[in-house]
Amino acid sequence: TRIETDGTHAEVTVRTPDGEHVVAARRVLREPGAGSREPGAGSRVPGMHPLRQRQAMTHMLCQVCGISTFGADFERWGERHLYVARATGGRPIGEGEHTVMAPVCLPCATESVDACPHLRKGWTAALVSYAQSWGVAGITLHQQTLKPLSLPERGLHKVPRGDPAERWTIAMREVRTLHRVTPVALSDLVTAA
Repeated sequence: TRIETDGTHAEVTVRTPDGEHVVAARRVLREPGAGSREPGAGSRVPGMHPLRQRQAMTHMLCQVCGISTFGADFERWGERHLYVARATGGRPIGEGEHTVMAPVCLPCATESVDACPHLRKGWTAALVSYAQSWGVAGITLHQQTLKPLSLPERGLHKVPRGDPAERWTIAMREVRTLHRVTPVALSDLVTAA
């Protein structure tokens, strides 16, 4: 990842197996431990720092503690990463699902399902073999007026790589597609550890 900035916005070059993609990204001050909801994006956008989210996605780091998820559990689980997400309507994480969430390590996953307000409402977990880069989530600007378009009911605009709207979107999250997904119970993973 290469970043060039003007102070407020940055141009981020993301390397994927398909080649390099350049997207505009919003700069946010880096203040570890001072997380909050992102200003100007409404209350529907979780407050994970955009750079931290991109790093966690790119390097497969635990989204909570930041350690690599390529450890002993990864090997024990058949070279798969653990993902935990809010269960919308009780639905498990599925094959081909798009996510802005990075993987988690097992200790952070077991703590998060009790501590995170979003997960206390219901959660799902899955082991995932491959998380393929799909695009970005952010605020898309009108091409003529450069005013932000209305946000969708659920979060940010999701724009696939190569879409013409990508150049008009200020990226706040990297979006990945999950492949070879196996729903799991965290209790089973803890017992097997």
